[in-house]
Amino acid sequence: MLANWVVLPEYILLGSLGAASLEWLKSYELKGKKNADEFKAIVSSKMYWIKFALFILASGFIAWAMNENNPNSTVWQIVVAGMSANALANKGIEATLAREQLHAGGESKKVEFRDLF
Repeated sequence: MLANWVVLPEYILLGSLGAASLEWLKSYELKGKKNADEFKAIVSSKMYWIKFALFILASGFIAWAMNENNPNSTVWQIVVAGMSANALANKGIEATLAREQLHAGGESKKVEFRDLF
């Protein structure tokens, strides 16, 4: 069966809202892990907002892809699919970054990719 493109905007929006709720919780968690200056540097960086937008849009797309041909999909199922896609992507990247060696040395003011997770 071909994709149901009619529901694409609605499902992407719902899935993205689910993913955004997890990203908001992630930023709250990050605030507790970092000092105020580090958190401010992370949240004001372009890399943070690019990651935020990409994860939300990708999660919305996955929520649509998982539910687009299911006429019995509920709003809750679509939101949870977006949340799930976001959580799986975050945890996968966190696991990969955790295996990398930490660099010892002076403190850097530059925001690194690992800081976002």
